[in-house]
Amino acid sequence: LKQHLLALMIALHPVAKVPDVRESVKFLEAQSFNSLPKPWPRSQDLPRESFLEPQQDDLVLAVSHAWHYAAHPDPLGSKQSPIRGLLEEASRTHKPQGNSLIFCDFLSVAQRPFTAEQLDRTPEECATFAKALRTFPQIYLQADAVLHVDIPIQQVSEDVQHYRATLLALEEAHFLQIGPSVHVARLSDESHPEMSLFDVVESIGDVTISCLEDIDRAKAILNAKEKATSWCAAFSRCIAGDAPVSMRRAPFGVFSSLSADQKGWVYLERFASMVKGAMVPEDQLCGIAFATSERVLEEIRDGSARLREASKCGKDALDTALQYFVNQLAQKEFSAVSVDKATNTGGVGGMSSAEAFHPQHSEKQIVVGLMHDLVRHLAENWEREQQSQRQRQLTMSVGRGDVEATRQLIALGADPNLPDLQGLTCLHTGAKVRELRVVQALIELRGDLTRKDVQGNLPVHRLSLYAKDVTIELFNALAPTESLLEEPNKAGVSPFMRLGAWAYTAVDSKPYPSAVELVEKLTSQYPSLALMRADDSSLERGLEKGLVSQSIEEYTVQGRTMRVHVWQSPGGHSDLHVFWLGFQLYMPVDMQKLAVQTVAEYVCPRLGARLVASLEPFGAVSRGEYVASTKGLFEALALEGKTIVVDNTMGVGIGLLWELRSRISMGLVINPLGWFSDEFYGSEGHTKMSGTLNAHADHFYKRDIEQAARRVGDFTYTQDSNDIERVRDLYSQCLASSSEQWWQSQLQVCKLTIEEATPFYKSLGELHDVRVVLLCGSHSPALLVQETAARLQGCIKLAAIDYIRNSKQWWEVEGQAQVVKVARTIVQMLESCDADFSVSLSGMLQRGLTIASAN
Repeated sequence: LKQHLLALMIALHPVAKVPDVRESVKFLEAQSFNSLPKPWPRSQDLPRESFLEPQQDDLVLAVSHAWHYAAHPDPLGSKQSPIRGLLEEASRTHKPQGNSLIFCDFLSVAQRPFTAEQLDRTPEECATFAKALRTFPQIYLQADAVLHVDIPIQQVSEDVQHYRATLLALEEAHFLQIGPSVHVARLSDESHPEMSLFDVVESIGDVTISCLEDIDRAKAILNAKEKATSWCAAFSRCIAGDAPVSMRRAPFGVFSSLSADQKGWVYLERFASMVKGAMVPEDQLCGIAFATSERVLEEIRDGSARLREASKCGKDALDTALQYFVNQLAQKEFSAVSVDKATNTGGVGGMSSAEAFHPQHSEKQIVVGLMHDLVRHLAENWEREQQSQRQRQLTMSVGRGDVEATRQLIALGADPNLPDLQGLTCLHTGAKVRELRVVQALIELRGDLTRKDVQGNLPVHRLSLYAKDVTIELFNALAPTESLLEEPNKAGVSPFMRLGAWAYTAVDSKPYPSAVELVEKLTSQYPSLALMRADDSSLERGLEKGLVSQSIEEYTVQGRTMRVHVWQSPGGHSDLHVFWLGFQLYMPVDMQKLAVQTVAEYVCPRLGARLVASLEPFGAVSRGEYVASTKGLFEALALEGKTIVVDNTMGVGIGLLWELRSRISMGLVINPLGWFSDEFYGSEGHTKMSGTLNAHADHFYKRDIEQAARRVGDFTYTQDSNDIERVRDLYSQCLASSSEQWWQSQLQVCKLTIEEATPFYKSLGELHDVRVVLLCGSHSPALLVQETAARLQGCIKLAAIDYIRNSKQWWEVEGQAQVVKVARTIVQMLESCDADFSVSLSGMLQRGLTIASAN
């Protein structure tokens, strides 16, 4: 039930919905693949953060390649560059909105050792691979594209080296038969010093060794020849060199010279691409299969054409065509090299002669069995699978702005209004990527402008707002009626409110004339439209300010002096603590302190709590350093009792929730930002954001208060120009009194948000045991803040999202209602610390929070 609930909360990629995939297969991030050493490390030896679970917006690419060695598919690193080239080509073609992820057998499932220093797989890992193996055909079918690697075979030079050992040395090793060869599978400390893992036993005396039984036969011959009464007597003769053992180096196991075209496993993978190609328009095959060889692409095209034509002629014709491919597979070779796909993939572990198997027979049996299972599934579910493939391709064509493919796929029956598990339709995607022609085509083809996602967003809510003419055209197309203009999302923001909040501060905190003109036109046309939502007067109900004492304490942490501001009820001692981290975006300490004190005045007297705030910069130049220092500060404070961590640092300090997971009760994260998709980098949004942050950095480097103050509209939700001036004046005053250390710290913002944030978030992994509220400004930038919060939902399993009404990012200076919202959220969290979490989540939901997941 928990897994089912979690799946419903996350928009998983189709490949992640294949049974057993999430439990047994890992998908490598493309950037991690590009930085792999040679030869590739095993899957279980790669850092956890190298892998991501495939989501709806991700591009999943499966690698099809031949293993020419039993222990490692690419010992010389010759495949890395071709795969990287195909990966880049696929990413350019599809322009994914999420990450590019790779499935590659060696890198996606646990492997056996390929060096003597590596540990063998655990029994659990072996069982997991056995489960994963059955998913491979469906992975190739459900991946967005397959990268077919067919390059010249290169043999490791050490394979031709020979040496001699003794029978005594052999007695201390374990062996495994792979095809017509016997290999060293495991060594003991007493083994021959020259003997290495995977070396081949070629002969013992006059006996050629081609199977495990030959070793026993050689022993018997030697025993008879020496007329020895015991095997030890034969040993003494062998040690003297009378019966030498001839060995051959094989540092990566048995070598196969069979080409990829001849291998059964590779044919099965190519068949999956043929099936995918048959299910979509013929001219879209170029986006489904990428290959290093035109010959391979031609083979896939021919196979797709055969299946496509057969599917048009009815079930009998399709069954006949599918059987044709089964027969083709039977003619392929099933070498012993990929033996571990029959016995748990990769290198070979130690086995006794009693555990010997017949790899050629076993591999053929397994591959043909998987092919039969796949063909049976396709024969029974062709139309359903075809619809699923076309639906996925439609989502991708919209995301990359391919209007012709979009039209083709809808004409073939793909549904532009089918929502994913987050409620997103093609129009939501088209709005986000700002593709006017695609949006127009979707509307023309009955795309529904009224569909909402799980956050209550219409497609027009998802429109990225840039000061360009196409923004106005897109807005008009997506919100052509009054009812759409005034429909709020769960943050209480209507498309018209969002347009108005942006229009008047879109260009250096000044109006964008075209947008202002549209706002005025719509106001005239629909007089009832409201530019802002009334503040929630109920927020202060039952919440009163009280007296607090304030003090400053200093602690030495990692050689640094760190100051904290402490608020508490006068004379009180509490076992309830709020540990506040403040490194707000471009906001001086004095501006933060005014708001934090107000929060303390609401929180501390009511609950007898103590609020400890780290607001002042202390020289941290990276996210990791910031988290390490604040963890040291937390330990120095020695807070006893229940503690809530408030991260008001743009997400810079969010890693502290993971570090302190067993020592804190809950976490509040306000406006986290900077978790972008891989494809964000280099996009229009990236260019714009980088330009803005670099301009800010230049102002702070020059201590240009006037220029810095001009950008307050980027971060502050205001009602009119007078409100902008109020914030600008306050900001200028606080900048003038800010310390040198604070000015220096602001030069790190671009690094902390654009450069470091995404990889840092990805490295965190899942958080299961801390309850967290993600609190976002209702008008905070969707790309920068709200999508970050949504991604954090995926890895924080006890998380809820809530919104600060009428707020962008600087809630501290936007008004009393915004500060009270933060205070009330903390009060509710502290009051729920002792409650059962299912009850406290229910209570929060009734108070307006959107529950992301409850694992």
